[in-house]
Order: sequence, then structure tokens, then C-alpha cells
Amino acid sequence: MPYRDAMREDHWQRLQNSVTRLFRSGLRLETFMSRTAKAVRGTIDCDLCTVGVLDLRSRNLKVYYDEQHADFSQAMEGYAAHMHKYPLFRFDPWVAEGKPFLRSDFYSERQFRDLDIYSDCFRVAGVSEHAAIPIFTDKNTIVFAGLERSGRSFSDEDRERLTLLQPHLTNARRTALACSKIKPENIQEEHFAMTELSAREAEVLTWMIRGKTHAEIGALLRLRTQTIKGYAQNVYQKLGVDNRHAAILRALEIASFESVPKLLLQVKRAKIKARLKLRQNSQSGLRQNRL
Repeated sequence: MPYRDAMREDHWQRLQNSVTRLFRSGLRLETFMSRTAKAVRGTIDCDLCTVGVLDLRSRNLKVYYDEQHADFSQAMEGYAAHMHKYPLFRFDPWVAEGKPFLRSDFYSERQFRDLDIYSDCFRVAGVSEHAAIPIFTDKNTIVFAGLERSGRSFSDEDRERLTLLQPHLTNARRTALACSKIKPENIQEEHFAMTELSAREAEVLTWMIRGKTHAEIGALLRLRTQTIKGYAQNVYQKLGVDNRHAAILRALEIASFESVPKLLLQVKRAKIKARLKLRQNSQSGLRQNRL
């Protein structure tokens, strides 16, 4: 990862912990906004984190904020009245070439405090600094996470950590979207019949989707944790990804893909079922022999 060598160990650990919590079992569209806010706040210190989801078809904007504020409704009215005037507030994901950005990228502290959006929104909410992360999703939706705090300005080091967090937030959004099409608990090994995965690799991937750790999968399949890790690495390679979260996202997309010719899919699924049944029978025979 970029910046890894230069990042303080405690900051790196905060990022890792935030990503782990973000992808815990139960990630859905209903939980995405609150989990995103927790992941951002867990990575960067801030007084308020907001997550906005703009539907480009209906122009409906949903906003989640993780701290109750008595004047938040008034602050949001001020934001809505002025946001179209300023590039960093108009929900343009490409305003900083798609990267996280800070208030200082656009305005000095003095310039910012002279703006009407500052007096009608930020001052009302009791914050004075702003940073944001665009979260890329489907073509009909724009998603942003905003960080607000009073006093200390956001720094280039904060930007680096947000840059590392950004692809995880994007994967989380895509995972939540995929889970809206098919529930993880309904996914079976046969869903991966059209891939190059072996029956055992498909089985391991299925348990990964359901939130099981390598150790838990090993216990379920009566295999060593190191063996499960080996199968997981094979899964990553065959799916063209480099980590567990990306593999789960790819698996969800595959499982929800409905344009595969049904007859060919049924044949491949039947083959996987036959291999799984043969393995189960073999394991049963081994246990009986031991007895």
C-alpha cells in the first residue's frame, strides 16, 4: 500500500481495525452509512462525520451524521442553500480527481470563514474544518463521507490515511449493493460453478462470505488453519483479487449474476454437487474405518 512505510504504527493499526469492523458480518445498505461513519472516525479524529448518498435520478439526498446536534437541521438548511456555489461542497466526486480532499486545498482559513456557507452552516454546527472522501459506486448514485472538526486543521497525514481508507469504503458500498441482490446466507458452493474454483475452494469461499475466519472454517471442515489460508490464496488468485474483502465482493457479484446460460450452469452445479457428495462419503468411510 502507498504511504505504509511512512505511517505511524498506531495510525496504521487504527486503519486496520476500522476496515475489519467495516466488513464484519451484517454489512448491508441499511448499515453502510453508519459503518462508514464509524470507519472514518476510527481512522481520523473528528468531531462529526456525515455520510451523504445522492440519487441522481430522483435528486434525493440522504444524510447520516454520527453525532446529535441541536442545531444540525438549521446547519443543513444553510448547507443546502449554498453548496452549489462551491466546488468542494457540490457533490462532485471528481473535484479533486476522485481523491480525498481538504478545506485547505481550496481556501485559506481566513477565506473559508468569510464564506456564507461557513456562517450559515459550519459556524452553526460548531465546526470550522472540513475534509471529504468520494466513495465510488453505481452510475446513478454519488456517495461522500465528510469529516468536520473545530480547531486543528486536517493535515496531509490525515489525507494519506483517508486515501488508504477510500478503496475499502468503495468496496464496502459495492458489497452492500451486492448483498441487496442476494443474501450471503443463501449463497452455496454451486454459485461458483462457472469459475475456475475447485469444489473445496468454493466451499471455503462460501464460508468466508458468511463471515467465518480462517480458524473457524478450519474447525468446520476439520482442516488446519494454514491449509484454509492456502485455499484462500488460491481463491484470490483465481478471482483476480488480492485480499479477503475483494474476494467476498467478487463472489457476491458472481452469485447475483443471472445471465449465465441456465443449462450449462445446471450441468456445472451438478458436477460440483457430485464432487462434494463423493468427498463427504469418503470422509464418512474414513471415520468408520477408524472406529
